Amino acid sequence: MVTKFDSKEYTRQRLFNTCSKFFPKNHLKITSGKKGFRLGDSTLVLIEKSKDIILTAQDSDEKIPESTADIFRYGKTCKEIFDNLHQYQIISQLKSRSRRGYRKELEVVDFDHKKIELEFKKSPKPQIKTQKDIRIIFSARKSYLKPLDENDFSFILKDVIKKQTLFIVDDSDGKEFFDSLFRLLNPLTQKHSEKIIIQTQLKGKKDDLKRIETELKELNEELPRFREEIASQRKNSKILEIINEKEQLFSDPDLSLFLRIITTSLERYMKMIERRESRSIEEKEDLLGLILEPSKFQGLDEILWRKIVFIIETHGFELLSGKSWFKFEDPIELRQFIVLKDVLEKFARLRKLEEELIEVEKHLQQNSHYVEAQTKIQEFEEKEVFTALLKQEIPKLKEKIDSLAQEIDIDKEKIEAFLY
Repeated sequence: MVTKFDSKEYTRQRLFNTCSKFFPKNHLKITSGKKGFRLGDSTLVLIEKSKDIILTAQDSDEKIPESTADIFRYGKTCKEIFDNLHQYQIISQLKSRSRRGYRKELEVVDFDHKKIELEFKKSPKPQIKTQKDIRIIFSARKSYLKPLDENDFSFILKDVIKKQTLFIVDDSDGKEFFDSLFRLLNPLTQKHSEKIIIQTQLKGKKDDLKRIETELKELNEELPRFREEIASQRKNSKILEIINEKEQLFSDPDLSLFLRIITTSLERYMKMIERRESRSIEEKEDLLGLILEPSKFQGLDEILWRKIVFIIETHGFELLSGKSWFKFEDPIELRQFIVLKDVLEKFARLRKLEEELIEVEKHLQQNSHYVEAQTKIQEFEEKEVFTALLKQEIPKLKEKIDSLAQEIDIDKEKIEAFLY
């Protein structure tokens, strides 16, 4: 079947063939539209890139790849030709055969291809130093081996990145070489930087450990004196008697059960109200304070205590009956227990002892010798904890450094093989 002759595509293809003798055909795009033929955007971008590189190279001694220099040289001419394409326009006579077999001549808009080729041949070389792509690659391979052996990866990476920008033709040998080398070198450089950072951390932690161990040794020699000072001050303050009485009260079965009933029932009551009725309890903060520290809570007045008794009287049996330690038979027996005079007096005494402890501790904190001894003992204990942490961290850092060193060696071997 005879297809219709496309004169515009015929002309565009002839123009493409002529220009591609000088400009890389894989990067030459020619489009046609109402305003005629024009260079594609990707081709124009490539030409602009080459212009920027050449202008920069004119102020330095950098050798530019011939593939990039040719893009600049012929790209500049190519752009000038397409900007003035009407100057090269001619009419060509083509012989064609019609569908019925008759021969006829066609007139098509064409271009003077010899004139176009002449313009390309007259393109001046840029006034810069150029080198064949393969020579730049060879020189790079040779120059990278020594810094690679000396672990000077940053030097190689910096040079590779610079040369990457000089090779703008994607399918050129130089572009492929330096892109591939960058992909191999970048993770190696990151690992090397990470290794240096960890080595610095390791040194710092070793120095800290050495310093703290010296400080611990000095503090340890003074510890008996500090402990003796604290023991003497506490003995004189009668605090030991208060603590002893407090411990005895805590071990009292009735008081222990009383505190367990109070805290457990209040905690469960708050959860029950919030879940069932989706409302907050007015005394929530006070109840939480009592639950957390029943013997130290300062807000327990007569009004709050009546509220607590009411809660336990009405809900306590339901809330606590599942507990193994709960031995009461009915709510009345439970209420009688929590308002029992003997138990309440023990609870009041416990709270009083807590207040006395606070006062005695305040008095002790006013004694400079006591505070100094306390501070030194605390410092010793904190340094012991920190020393233990350092002794755990140091081997982990060493292990990480060894692991990175092995990975770096493997990556170096890959790059050496690539360079050779």
